[in-house]
Amino acid sequence: MKISYDERSRGLFISFGDPSRYRASKEVADGVVVDFDENGKALAVELEDVGAVIEPSDVSAFVRRIK
Repeated sequence: MKISYDERSRGLFISFGDPSRYRASKEVADGVVVDFDENGKALAVELEDVGAVIEPSDVSAFVRRIK
């Protein structure tokens, strides 16, 4: 699993599948996008503008700790 945070867009990206198998994305809730492979298996989740909910510096610190 890989977790990254884009400070510019304030998006948190959590990848747990092979990105080369990506086929489509779907917004499953406001600001929550899931990437799928050709079989409909989830490969990644992006939480858009997570900095609006959690202090951006806290998100950055969390991501650094788990890497």
